[in-house]
Amino acid sequence: MSNNIAEEIRKENEEEEAELFAAPPINKRPVNVAKYVWMFGVGLLDLATSFFVWQATILLYGVIWFLIGAAGLAYSEWQRERIGNNETQEKIGNAGVMVSALMVILGAIGMGAVYLLGLSNQRAVMLSVEAVTVLVFSFHLIQSYRYHNEDDEYKEQNKDARLGAKNVSKQRQILRAKTRVKNTESLEAQRQSARALNPEAFDAAYAFLMEERRITESKKDNKKVERNFDAGTDATKDFTQPAPKQ
Repeated sequence: MSNNIAEEIRKENEEEEAELFAAPPINKRPVNVAKYVWMFGVGLLDLATSFFVWQATILLYGVIWFLIGAAGLAYSEWQRERIGNNETQEKIGNAGVMVSALMVILGAIGMGAVYLLGLSNQRAVMLSVEAVTVLVFSFHLIQSYRYHNEDDEYKEQNKDARLGAKNVSKQRQILRAKTRVKNTESLEAQRQSARALNPEAFDAAYAFLMEERRITESKKDNKKVERNFDAGTDATKDFTQPAPKQ
């Protein structure tokens, strides 16, 4: 009986300690709200800037400006929030977000000033939109290329593919070596079969061929090339011929 009471008291104490030292639940709502607030704010600025661009030029340029700002921002944010990013990929995503946001803010300031002060020049605004669009779009292309190549899974797949290619190459080398060994064994078997018919004649012919080969190689070795360093030309000297008389 006393044991049961002691066990209940211990459990109650453990529960009280767990409640006392338990970590408070993490509230993710402020984080999510902050994300949507700043993205909505940047999108609103981009929309206003696009309106000014449209009024100063044509509707197409306003649409292009909005897409290069808002779409670039959403794309970079999508990359940045991917689960499984390594450190480099996270930096790439952050850089894309910052560049897109900075482009929208500076564009809003510039276009607002131009439109409100009545300084708009259609040709100048169109050229500015085209230049910024090309630069920002090219930046996102380069970032996308880096983001893909820095992926850990992509690197591992390339490593596995290279290892597989090396293994295949080694297997082919082994097969070629086996083929050469078989060919050599076949030639040796043919030589032994021919020698069995008439050993003395075969040995004499084989010795003659070996001596003939030795003489031929010896003549080749006796021909050497001397380089005349003074004249800067090459001269061939046949050492099998006597030296000319002085």
